[in-house]
Amino acid sequence: MRQGRFLAAFAVATACGGGTASSQTGVSGNVNGRSFAAKDAIAKQATGSGFSFGGPASYIEITDYAGACAEETAGLQPATGQRLVLGLASYDSTGKAAPPTRPGTFPVHQSGPGTAGSNISQLYYDGGCAKTQPHKGLSGNVTLSGVGTDGTLDGTFDIVLTCGGFSTCTGPDAHLTGSFHALACAGLNVNATPACG
Repeated sequence: MRQGRFLAAFAVATACGGGTASSQTGVSGNVNGRSFAAKDAIAKQATGSGFSFGGPASYIEITDYAGACAEETAGLQPATGQRLVLGLASYDSTGKAAPPTRPGTFPVHQSGPGTAGSNISQLYYDGGCAKTQPHKGLSGNVTLSGVGTDGTLDGTFDIVLTCGGFSTCTGPDAHLTGSFHALACAGLNVNATPACG
């Protein structure tokens, strides 16, 4: 019985790309007075509503709670759990967006698609389920240092988030720096608003 439970838990963890952030994932800085102690990082290629890439991109979600893939797959988020989403797109010579396939620097782009041959990033943060304290990207860069064939993404960021444009957000702009080692998660849905769980 115990072995069966272990194998089931292992299967879920494997399908979700693990459950804890490696030492390569961390966030420094505060959002509205709250520090962000990163515990997990997951990634997926998708087309995200609310992002203006004009096509598919890669999305990295960094959380201050463990088991992010399992939570996303279940459509849940802890009531006060913080999520930082880094969306990255590379544009070909015709201006078509696609998930990046190689390392590069992705300047924060506030709205609209990028131009032909460019790399851009768009950002989203919330401080709890039901999109508590939403922020968007204002400025900075995300640097992608590794793109794995298994969907793993590695990199660093130096970004500024702002409440501008959100009526349900308060507080000053937030400067965050950090790094990520994000494992692929098929259950990550950047178009959903997770329920409190």
